[in-house]
Amino acid sequence: MRELGYWACAVLLLGFSSPSVSQEDEDVQKRIQAQFRGYGERLTNVSEAKIAAAKEIGEYARNVHSFVYHLSRLLDRDRDPKVRSEAARTLGVVGPTAVSLDKAVLTGLSKALDDPDDDLRLAAVRAMALMAPYSKAALPKVIPIITKDKKTAIRHAAIYVVVRLGPDANEAVPALLEALNDPDPGMPAGATSVRNYAMIALGLMGPGAKDAAEPLLNLKNTFGDDELQGLRLGTLTKIIPKDKRLMPLLRENLKTKERQALRASAAWAIKNLAPEGREAIPDLIAALKATDVKEKEVDSRIKRTIIMALGEFGPLAKDAIPAIQAATPVGDESLAEAAIKKIRGQGQ
Repeated sequence: MRELGYWACAVLLLGFSSPSVSQEDEDVQKRIQAQFRGYGERLTNVSEAKIAAAKEIGEYARNVHSFVYHLSRLLDRDRDPKVRSEAARTLGVVGPTAVSLDKAVLTGLSKALDDPDDDLRLAAVRAMALMAPYSKAALPKVIPIITKDKKTAIRHAAIYVVVRLGPDANEAVPALLEALNDPDPGMPAGATSVRNYAMIALGLMGPGAKDAAEPLLNLKNTFGDDELQGLRLGTLTKIIPKDKRLMPLLRENLKTKERQALRASAAWAIKNLAPEGREAIPDLIAALKATDVKEKEVDSRIKRTIIMALGEFGPLAKDAIPAIQAATPVGDESLAEAAIKKIRGQGQ
């Protein structure tokens, strides 16, 4: 059973066979693969089947320590970058437990960040993200990747390491600010651009990213990227929520005529400041009543966001109820009702 358990771990988590595996080992792998295919059914079956399946999986899990050790050695020593990439990906699935079991895991991943093989570097940096909080020790290797690696996906993944660490990665702020000029356009309906993801990472750091406040307050719309500028407003509310310069900036964007889509972003950012940002309530009401937005989808998004923001102010926004009732987009009646209940003190 112990041998079977070890190979079960290897097959389940590795997902590949080494070219040097013997025929006997391959037979064991095939048996285990067939066994694991049946676990999904057994874990939803009668109690006896669930108990038996759970016990077997527990037995396999006891082999993880040995399994992590072997994967770590593969990552560090195997000559085939494909094998090393797969080892890195699997160690990422194990997560922080892998580092707690074998400190050499983090060393191997750090070493892989310098490898010329793109797939290996990508696998290593993604695994590093899943090793938080241990990955903080590797930040000196990760931070340069945010702006220097030639592969967009790897730069994106390096930011993910910072996202996972949050405020504990504040030394990455300069690199994240530099990444706001990254040329990556992102993918429509897919991964956001590197620069937008960098902005999100700054926001998740909160006050820990205070050194980014001045650059963000003065950030120009270099790429004509409304999403980036919208994220900027929300990020500033996380970094410097009490700064006196912030509310005038948000109110200005709530009235903008040049980039009307930013009105929704400004409303969402003001929502983050409720109820302290009560001075913005008249501006929110005025923006809700505005009729100058001709693009229907944009207009609906603005109104929807303003209604949610007003709801966050509770009774302070009582004067907004008529405007909400008059301007609610078709299909958003329940959202408006929830906001009005909050304003009337009837909901959370």
